[in-house]
Amino acid sequence: QWMLSRKFGYITPGEMYYDYYKSDTIRVISVLVTFFIAIPLLAVFFGATGYLVNILTDGYISRELSMWVISIIVLFYVTRGGFKSIVTVGVVQSWLYFLTVIILGIIVYSYVGNIEIFGKALSKVASTTVSSSGNTNGYGGGDYNSYFALPGAIQWVAGLGKNEAVGGPWTAMMIFTFTISFMGIVLSPSFSMWSYSVKHPKAFSYYQIWGSAVIVGLLLFVFTTFQGIGASLLGANADFNNNGLSIKTILSEVSNKDHSLIIYHIISLMDKHALWLTGLLAVGLIAALQSTAAALLMTSGSIITRDLYKAYVNKNISWEKERAAARIIMMLIFLASLYIATFAKPAMVIFSGISISIAFQFLIVLLGLVWFP
Repeated sequence: QWMLSRKFGYITPGEMYYDYYKSDTIRVISVLVTFFIAIPLLAVFFGATGYLVNILTDGYISRELSMWVISIIVLFYVTRGGFKSIVTVGVVQSWLYFLTVIILGIIVYSYVGNIEIFGKALSKVASTTVSSSGNTNGYGGGDYNSYFALPGAIQWVAGLGKNEAVGGPWTAMMIFTFTISFMGIVLSPSFSMWSYSVKHPKAFSYYQIWGSAVIVGLLLFVFTTFQGIGASLLGANADFNNNGLSIKTILSEVSNKDHSLIIYHIISLMDKHALWLTGLLAVGLIAALQSTAAALLMTSGSIITRDLYKAYVNKNISWEKERAAARIIMMLIFLASLYIATFAKPAMVIFSGISISIAFQFLIVLLGLVWFP
């Protein structure tokens, strides 16, 4: 994609698809996918930001008020500053996010004790049948606690919600397909468009391999995993508490449906010890949400402007008017996202999941363009 954009001057993926396949249909589909990805995902990011502020202030500031205020700030610097402001702010926010993940992991580790205590606690849990899905009952090579083993490569069931798989739904095939479906985020026009902004191919090796794969991978597999498992051993898991498997009970119990609340409870542990750290962690989480939202808002507005408005409505539009049209479209996307986040929360969750899977269909389009011409 990057080489083609450099050679032929593409600005959006839709322009590239149209030029190669000579198909208006693919171009329009890329616009529709962009639209249906941007609005629900932005609604999730904006809503999560408001919810974070609401939780950390003990309900003093409402979710809706904080969501609208912070998101309006994002809209302002996206529409006024453009790509440069987004990249500059995004770099700062990314470091805040990295620091937040590391500190949260260290906080949990400090309350757990050390690796030896952590390992013994896990071995104690593994010797029981206490888990959200029970034991694997022969699937996966033995009768193991489902927290520590996959329930086989694949299981045939009537469907999710109709009957449960033995040992839980997370078979090897379920994990594989779930992971693959999330590639839709990278394949979506809104995110793949960012590859066109790179000046030199060395950036891909430095940031994609060492930055995304190594550094972010380390954070996710070490610190984030420790946060989730460690929190369960510190009182967040009711089953562990009832069966005497917790190391301490300093966190509030969190149900499986509300597992995202664990992060907020971990942050609140610092209220009595280092209030400034609570603020720093909150800012780090907000930064992670808003940096992604800003990038998505910018590219979505640009794609709809160039691949729909400029291509089919006003082909001879000047750069100044095109920029103004992009800002208006960004504002409309912004308002639609906030409306869903405020008044249609169930739809926000449902459509955000569906949109990612829809974007994955662009894998075929990209394979045909890059590898199988």
